[in-house]
Amino acid sequence: MDSILFHPETSMRRALILALGTYGTEGLSPGEREPLIARLLEVYRDDPDAGIHGAAAWTLRQWGRKESLKAIDGELSQLQDRGGRRWYVNGQGQTFAVIDGPVELRMGSPPTDTERIGANERPHRMMIPRRFAIADREVTFAQFQQFLKTHTELRPLVSPDVLNRFGPDPDGPWIGPAWYTAAQYCNWLSEQEGIPEDQWCYEPADRGYVEGMTIPADALRRTGYRLPTEAEWEYACRSGTITSRYYGLTTDLLGRYAWYQANSDERARSGGSLLPNDLGLFDMLGNAYEWMNDWFDAPRPWARGGYSDTINVSEHVLEKRPRLLLGGSFAQPPAGIRAPGRRGNAPSLRDVSYGFRLAKTLP
Repeated sequence: MDSILFHPETSMRRALILALGTYGTEGLSPGEREPLIARLLEVYRDDPDAGIHGAAAWTLRQWGRKESLKAIDGELSQLQDRGGRRWYVNGQGQTFAVIDGPVELRMGSPPTDTERIGANERPHRMMIPRRFAIADREVTFAQFQQFLKTHTELRPLVSPDVLNRFGPDPDGPWIGPAWYTAAQYCNWLSEQEGIPEDQWCYEPADRGYVEGMTIPADALRRTGYRLPTEAEWEYACRSGTITSRYYGLTTDLLGRYAWYQANSDERARSGGSLLPNDLGLFDMLGNAYEWMNDWFDAPRPWARGGYSDTINVSEHVLEKRPRLLLGGSFAQPPAGIRAPGRRGNAPSLRDVSYGFRLAKTLP
């Protein structure tokens, strides 16, 4: 699968499209500019590679074609068959990259990584035995507002003053959700997309999405929306690389790919405005910490010299078991903006630097 997703020739095409976006259209005559924009819109609509789709999206946004992209997304969201595309747009207009498993990755960081946090980033081999999809961006402020229209009890959880200070952009990540709220959104989205209830990945407790709710033993085999597992997220974030940041080792380029302490003005920023990785995923590093499906020390079964990213037993979500957060945020220094960087917190905790990204097991 890696040889398909990260073929050198395809990577070169991605790089060339992104290079176009760094130059703008000012130096092009109308006779050059319009055919080139039309070609990029065609690539955005039809190219099978998720990374090229993401590169075209970034360049066209740099060139002021945001509305054209929205119009195409509206068309794509109605498709019943995505053809040969390794990405798709769901009914809510959210884009997902498709990973045709099984895939394998080396997680954690080596002892030579000067920014690693000891045992917290222990190197180990992990197999992901399924086909899955992961969203190209964090759930946005505008998307979450649709959820809040039918869940008015959640509106007071983040004050307008906090939202205006730390996350005012409609296209930026929704900030401050508890893990429970992120899980509730996943079930709501499954319902909106017409996924049968027996395929939803979270079972509320008697009092709702609170301590004691359940993640079923077959959650990773169900087709409802959910939060990514740590292995899915790290595989997607690294996008074929072995360095702690998907563009390389240096921090000099970090501001081109991630919103972090030095360039964010201490607030979340518009999703997809910085460069994507080779899977066409934006803001995997920085902008908002992302809640994972896993709890911090979740065990995984051992098989054939490595671990398998599977769940075999139902889990009751407990406050004493911190849920995992990955990716770093707009408030973090460079050392916190790395693929293997991990932190955990109680599932009820809300913080202005927290958000979430969607995932989904595919049949």
